[in-house]
Amino acid sequence: MGDTNDNQHEDQILLRALATRDRLRRELQDVEIFLTLYPRFSGIKSADRQQDQEDYANESVSAENSAENLKEEVATNPGMRQTELIPFVRKILLENGRPILPYDLVGAIKERGRHIGGSDEMNNLKSKLWRAKKEIIMISGAGYWPIDVACPTVSYEAPETLVRNKTSKGDSTILAD
Repeated sequence: MGDTNDNQHEDQILLRALATRDRLRRELQDVEIFLTLYPRFSGIKSADRQQDQEDYANESVSAENSAENLKEEVATNPGMRQTELIPFVRKILLENGRPILPYDLVGAIKERGRHIGGSDEMNNLKSKLWRAKKEIIMISGAGYWPIDVACPTVSYEAPETLVRNKTSKGDSTILAD
């Protein structure tokens, strides 16, 4: 019975990943169309456009080098376990005082000398935080935030039942079921 549920869950994850990939491909097509049409309608001179294309090419080479460095880092530096990542993320969020978007959260974790792990740290972080949905939530348009802490800057109020049932254990907060 458990294997069937695990397989169904994995199938759901795969379907969501495929849907996300398709959505991102459509968005990329829209961006490509925009980049193609923008110079025609914006009045940018061809010399400016050529410089922009050269800048983009240089950024692409830099991104490829960054990807190679990441592969080397992954091979030599295993990532954080779920049990240490969630309290660590919570501390970062509370220090920041407002929700943090995933990309910025990856950067904040790296700035503190830690490593999430995996070949795609962003997706790995999102997966780990999704598994911790009783502790950390994604506030649409704002970023991740501890579920049991109000955040007036984004008009988030923690559900009263979570705040009332909360117990502390070390640096991490555990919500009573």
